[in-house]
Amino acid sequence: MAAFATVFLVYALGAWIPLPGLDAEKLAAVTAFPSNPLIARLSIFSLGLVPLLTVLAHAEIAKLVFPRLARWQGASILNADRWNDILRISALVLAALQGYGIMAGLRAMELTDKAGMASVPVGIVTFIGSTALLIWLIDRLSLPGLGNGFWFLCVAPLVGALPAAILQRIDLVGTGGMAPTAGLFGLAFASAAILLAVTATSIVAQECKTGHSPETERDPKPGTQAALAAAIWPPFLAGIAAGYLVLPYSIAVSVLEGGASNTVAAGHIIVTALLVPIFSCLYAWRGSDTVDTDPTLQDEARRKRLYRYGLAGGLQSAICAGIGTLAWTYPVFNPWSGVQVIAVVTVMMSLASCWRSRSGSVPPGAVAPVALHGTGSTRP
Repeated sequence: MAAFATVFLVYALGAWIPLPGLDAEKLAAVTAFPSNPLIARLSIFSLGLVPLLTVLAHAEIAKLVFPRLARWQGASILNADRWNDILRISALVLAALQGYGIMAGLRAMELTDKAGMASVPVGIVTFIGSTALLIWLIDRLSLPGLGNGFWFLCVAPLVGALPAAILQRIDLVGTGGMAPTAGLFGLAFASAAILLAVTATSIVAQECKTGHSPETERDPKPGTQAALAAAIWPPFLAGIAAGYLVLPYSIAVSVLEGGASNTVAAGHIIVTALLVPIFSCLYAWRGSDTVDTDPTLQDEARRKRLYRYGLAGGLQSAICAGIGTLAWTYPVFNPWSGVQVIAVVTVMMSLASCWRSRSGSVPPGAVAPVALHGTGSTRP
């Protein structure tokens, strides 16, 4: 577990290293006002894992829509390595584009130093380097069922910020800003969401115990990887897909009404909740292609897998819809979204397994991470 602590420490320290080329005096004056939270901390890790998460999520959608791509990736270690390289390069390119947007915005706000235009390329290079460093860091870790440390670094900041969020809500209750009954309701609601998330993850995690292929019986790890990836990805993918589906309506509302509408947020919650079970079933269907049995057993395994993943997807859908509706109605209850709750629970369950096995660090370059190469095993 020392490896996880070391990587998290590096990540936390990087979050306090400011971007080069910023005008410290102007930045301090702007961030002194609470109305500017987005630029309150402009560090070398300001982008975080957003470029990599964006690339991985769209890659997962592509593999679900085009099953041949997933089969090609899993056909050999060479294909998996090539796929990893494509994803990493794409993440660095996206980091450069997003970094340019941030630096151009800072320059337009006159928050950069007197170097002027030089601050923009310096900032872009910094964001590319920090993203590459994060990719290197996550490959130093190994999570049971999740491959490398990608998901660990995704949820670590959420868990780290949770105590402050809890204390803030306790202060609200103490000062009268929130009724005690409302605080108890929020606690009960959060406990129910966590319980549902644990149940959903446990349902799909049974894959490693119920797999029918001889390969899975010899080595249950690939089955576990497929199950946990199928537990953590559907809510993320559903949220992204819902954003694209709601986008035309959102643009129309902005043009006609001159601003955002509450119906857009409500529509995103509804569409996300409807898509989560669909993505779960897509993972079940794709995973059933790897079962090496006769047709009768394969059909039976597919039905069981579809039922199991569909049930888990339904529970996750309830989490996303419930927390989304609560946060939309009462924002004070929203420390995490439904997607974040599911991700934190899945990673915590994986870490618990890692702790029991006293594992967690791997030799450099030894991990073929699920987060980067997919949800199944690779066969030489």
